[in-house]
Amino acid sequence: MSKPDLEPKYYSTHETIEAIRLQGAEGPQNLIFTKKLDSIGDGSGSVNQNVNGAETPVVFKMKPEAGQIMLVHHINILVRDNPSFDSGGWGALANTPLTNGCVLGKILDGSHSDAFNLKSNADMAGICYDITHHSFDPGDEFVVARFSFRKLGAPIRLIGDNNDELNFTINDDLTALVDQYVVAEGEFENQSY
Repeated sequence: MSKPDLEPKYYSTHETIEAIRLQGAEGPQNLIFTKKLDSIGDGSGSVNQNVNGAETPVVFKMKPEAGQIMLVHHINILVRDNPSFDSGGWGALANTPLTNGCVLGKILDGSHSDAFNLKSNADMAGICYDITHHSFDPGDEFVVARFSFRKLGAPIRLIGDNNDELNFTINDDLTALVDQYVVAEGEFENQSY
């Protein structure tokens, strides 16, 4: 009996990994994705969230195409800044909490709801729990936080035919940050290779 081919196959589009196919002993698995939320929702918009949303909120999103169903298992939030982070601030922005915050939300079958609002590095640690702070001397510092929907019981199910979306809204001026990104990870329902 021959061993199954466990070598991953990688496919890339627009600086994000669109899919990885793993062929295991049980046959093909669902196609998985890692996508940065962007200003348009299809991968073609701006992805860097160091924007000014203080007067007009700026929404970054991810939407499946018509006919697709995406199961979002995790989001990763990356904030890169300098000189140093404080638990009460957002990145290294004046070491004070954001006024309005960054809000994770979703639109499912036309109904909008918010999951949480982050105003400080401590909020990220408390809500996301999985958080890592990196400091390089010299150079920028960054925080990566992971929020797992699966740990709450089930992934977020986005249906393209319903115009569902996952969104992250910036409601403050983050232009002084070096970078900020939100990355969604999951799988396409009933799509395999």
